[in-house]
Amino acid sequence: MKKMKIYNRKKFFQRLAALCAVSTAVIGTGAVNYVMNGSEDLRATPDVNTKLMNDIYDGSSKEILVFFEKGCPYCRAGKAEIEDAAQKSKVPVYFVDTKSQVGKEYVKTFGIKYASTLSVLTKANRQNQFDNSHDLTVDLREGDKESQSFVVQNVAYADKINGKYVPLTDNIEKILEEGR
Repeated sequence: MKKMKIYNRKKFFQRLAALCAVSTAVIGTGAVNYVMNGSEDLRATPDVNTKLMNDIYDGSSKEILVFFEKGCPYCRAGKAEIEDAAQKSKVPVYFVDTKSQVGKEYVKTFGIKYASTLSVLTKANRQNQFDNSHDLTVDLREGDKESQSFVVQNVAYADKINGKYVPLTDNIEKILEEGR
């Protein structure tokens, strides 16, 4: 084995240190981005349509849908508070990706304008059907089963304030805490 001769030790170690620093920064950044990208976005409830319809036909009088889009900074801003509140809620909470096939259908059905939206579905009756003129009433039906009427109220769960994306804590608490 041939020995390597170093003519200028100081320059050699400076370049070696610089190479180590650059490679650590590149590898470290890649790892952080990979981990963060995997955990920043909300995750859709698997088979959301079937689960929602089963709960509706099992007699549930209230459902909450959390709409989101992967990569949406508003959705990411509200993620932690939404997930925490959803775990504590006694009302069924479903996460819907607006870009999925079911999500696109729900966006039309429930009048969703922005991805970072909470939709509260309350079983319609004479009293709540006309409480708020801006609420939407929809009929949901699965197969040949009888349709169920729900009043839908849409609320934003995040916004951009002073240049920063922030969760709208009051909206999240109001909607999700009502189910506790």
